[in-house]
Amino acid sequence: MSYRVLLVDDEPVIRKGIMSSIDWQQEDIESWSEAANGKEALELIPEINPDILITDIRMPIMDGLKLVEEVKKSYPDIKIIILSGFDDFEYAQRAIKNGVESYLLKPVGAEQLVKEVKNLLEKIEAEREKKAVELRNNKLIREHYQSLKKAFTNDMLRGKFSKYEDLSGQAAALGLEISTGRWFTCVFSIDDFLLWSEIDSDLDQDSLRYLVLNVIEEVLQKHGRAFGTMGELDQLNVFLECCSRACSSDDSCIEIARYLEEIQKHVDNYLNCTLTIGIGRPVDNMLTIASSWKQALSAVRQKAYMGKAAIIHYQDKFDSELSFVEYPSEIERDIISQMRLGNREPMNEALSSYFDTLGHNRASSSDYRQHCQRLMIMSISGLEESGIDSHKLPLELSNHIARLQQLETVADFEQHLKRYFDELLDIIQQSRDEKYTSFIRQTIDYVKNNYQEEISLASLAQAIHITPNYLSKLFKKETGVNFVDWLNQYRIDIAKELLITHPELKGYEISEQVGFHDYKYFTFVFKKYAGQTPRDFRN
Repeated sequence: MSYRVLLVDDEPVIRKGIMSSIDWQQEDIESWSEAANGKEALELIPEINPDILITDIRMPIMDGLKLVEEVKKSYPDIKIIILSGFDDFEYAQRAIKNGVESYLLKPVGAEQLVKEVKNLLEKIEAEREKKAVELRNNKLIREHYQSLKKAFTNDMLRGKFSKYEDLSGQAAALGLEISTGRWFTCVFSIDDFLLWSEIDSDLDQDSLRYLVLNVIEEVLQKHGRAFGTMGELDQLNVFLECCSRACSSDDSCIEIARYLEEIQKHVDNYLNCTLTIGIGRPVDNMLTIASSWKQALSAVRQKAYMGKAAIIHYQDKFDSELSFVEYPSEIERDIISQMRLGNREPMNEALSSYFDTLGHNRASSSDYRQHCQRLMIMSISGLEESGIDSHKLPLELSNHIARLQQLETVADFEQHLKRYFDELLDIIQQSRDEKYTSFIRQTIDYVKNNYQEEISLASLAQAIHITPNYLSKLFKKETGVNFVDWLNQYRIDIAKELLITHPELKGYEISEQVGFHDYKYFTFVFKKYAGQTPRDFRN
């Protein structure tokens, strides 16, 4: 392990002599800093965070004794060595009374100083190891207690206790006081919990949950009986006693909401995270608390729709149960088709319809996750059908699917999917740009923007300023098909999507929208490229 030393002396010659006479790196000293007086040293300490301070006593502006006093007050872990002359002996004695670990008489020999520094480093290492052991032991004790408390509340929520005496007896053994009055439950969800390692690399998820639970209990216990336990992953289950100050009816009152807002504020300020809270209705006693907990859990799951950092009463939830969600397969096909065709705006409109459909059916977060995963996998298949090797996709794009596990709200899922498909479209555009010359790219863009109108090879060639004959040969060479076949296939692909996604449109209306002004001819071309009539395809 490496250490840092700060040397304080007003004589540059002495500082230089001490620095140059010893190979400090060999003694595990990572960095060595200097200051000319106590004031300068105090300004340096927060920046360099030294383990050992070596200081003279007699210095201008701020002497060594004053420096020792300030350091011991603000930085008690720093070890201090006093360098003193014979005339400073009384000062040195005073410094030792103030907690200085050692003093050395000037002139100081290199061997003597190294020996003293080594002694202090051993002491520092021993103290650090002792603190580490204490932290590990405290963590084990804390985890054991939380495990016992969680087991007790799990039994309580499963309805294991039929008698109040049994319930209160086990609670008392854990230091929990449970009254015979009315109680209710709150379920706290730590927002973006699975992203926490990216937000704060110094604080692990278990420690975060423990700290949040501490804040919750500290605030609520000021106002009445309350206790909490760890729930699943991001969740904390908290049980509160109703009292005249807090609950006057079955509805959790405004006063409780203020307490919960206070908790949210503290957690946001001190831990830099937000909480979503679900509130269940009060029950007559703790023997039936499970119903309140189920309501609170149901309420907090509405975070998917109501957003993060919300306080959600059970009465405010949308439905008693989330309904079965039928997957919007037709819209999925439209999204993939528009992506393959390179139509960004229609693709984004289809994505919005996709999420509108899921939202209308009140899909749960897990439903959203599964559906989005399916859509993303189908998009990769669509890329491969377009001739793009999925194995050559950027790693960041592949990580989008894994990222779904960390999303919580409808807005999160929609934003994530739109960003993902935008990146896919960029890849398709780049692949097309690399594959085709400028003339063919212009041709494809022209068709995409004007496919509803009459398009001939001659009019198109005129638009991009080349001869029809040259355009025909170039198009066949680069795409492998002649222009008329490509144009017809493009129009029929769009017609297929309209037949599926717009059942209200008549066949002739779709024919007009894709550039065929003769319905019979449209039917003929459709059957040629799709293998069946428009009516059979729709059915």
